[in-house]
Amino acid sequence: MRSDHRWLLVTGGNLLLLFLTVQLNHYLAAVPVSLFLFGVPISFAALRLNLPQGLTATALTGLCYDTLTPFPLGSALILFSVAFTVIFAARSQFHREEAYSTIMVVLMGNLFLFASFTTIAMVTIGRGGYPANLIADLILSQLVACLITGWFFSFQMALLELFGINLEEEQREA
Repeated sequence: MRSDHRWLLVTGGNLLLLFLTVQLNHYLAAVPVSLFLFGVPISFAALRLNLPQGLTATALTGLCYDTLTPFPLGSALILFSVAFTVIFAARSQFHREEAYSTIMVVLMGNLFLFASFTTIAMVTIGRGGYPANLIADLILSQLVACLITGWFFSFQMALLELFGINLEEEQREA
């Protein structure tokens, strides 16, 4: 069992993406469009970390996201944990090192989380939004997720390497 704190570093990177997404959504408020990019950090944790560390990073990210939403506390925690667990259980079926496979996992995770949060909004708030806006948000979110997946995965790997954790070397040794 490793005694390092890679879960804390990955959570920090996830929170940075959360901050950047919130800021970008603030600037996009003038246009009726918003971004949802949480398939990216959840997929990184599920594809690159072991179960306890990845689930811890995902759960903490979910709790932080819960503080920003009007939904019941724990909604993001549960949905992020479910998405993480499904991706983690199926990760042996993917070529984790290939960009195409990684992007497909990110898009599927993002789609699941987007649909889940839209459903929760319909149930708790009474409406999920206008269908045209939801479709525009989903398409834009998926496009941006495709574009930033490589950057985010490289950022997280570089952050871990900065603290002496080389995931690629560990995966080759395993």
